[in-house]
Amino acid sequence: MKEHLPAEFNAALYVWEQNYFFENCLGRYFGVDNVKLGSLATLPALNQVAANLARLPRVLVHRDFQSQNIIMRNSLAYLIDFQGMRPGLAEYDLASLLYDPYVDLTEAERAELIAYYREQQIKNGITVNGEFDSKLRHCAMQRLMQALGAYGFLGLVKGHKHFLKHLPAAMKSLRSIVADLTGLDELERTLAELLAR
Repeated sequence: MKEHLPAEFNAALYVWEQNYFFENCLGRYFGVDNVKLGSLATLPALNQVAANLARLPRVLVHRDFQSQNIIMRNSLAYLIDFQGMRPGLAEYDLASLLYDPYVDLTEAERAELIAYYREQQIKNGITVNGEFDSKLRHCAMQRLMQALGAYGFLGLVKGHKHFLKHLPAAMKSLRSIVADLTGLDELERTLAELLAR
């Protein structure tokens, strides 16, 4: 079955997601100049996130596990739009759902869902270690960068303008995540400036 899946998450794919964000969201949508984009894209902390996530064990992930891709029918959940399914980190799918720009979750609601997820892990014999919070934050950053890149690309290149309305919520979430990560002060400042426009 593995041979029928897209390539697994690795450092190159994480870096691609970051660059997709810089090119299509910050560059194409916000008009950030190439010099600034180059400076941001080469922040050592970003490469470190990609390398660290790539070293972790993988499971099968949906990759686009957000509310628009979960259809409820007769009290059953159906997952759609799973062509990006591949080996990756479970926290990536969790981040896709918890930081979904289509749904306005409060921090308290997000914390409650994270606590429930961790309870279920323990209940099912899955080891919960101290790396969980860090993995979730890094996966949330990656997922939001990927989504923001997609919104910029789909909205401006493909002409699907309705995606652009989700940029502010996703940018706000990304800024919140990045503010808690080491070595990304320049990116956080840039996001704050763009959100203040």
